[in-house]
Amino acid sequence: MLPLIAVFLLKISGAARLLPDAEQILLITVMAACAPAAANVTQFTQLYNKDSAYAGMLNVVTVIFSIVTMPFIIAVCQL
Repeated sequence: MLPLIAVFLLKISGAARLLPDAEQILLITVMAACAPAAANVTQFTQLYNKDSAYAGMLNVVTVIFSIVTMPFIIAVCQL
């Protein structure tokens, strides 16, 4: 939901018209918001001897969700 909210706010604020390349910069920012969230969590669980299998599973789930949702969010951003 956060990337959709970000796209909505950026579109209504007119930020995409501030600079000649602002549209591409905003698209990159939205893509970063759509990216998997748990990549570093697995490393920290191994570092602090916690449940790294569970953290790895969360990482896989966020990657799958981002594969499904990222094209949709990018399409909405480019409207």
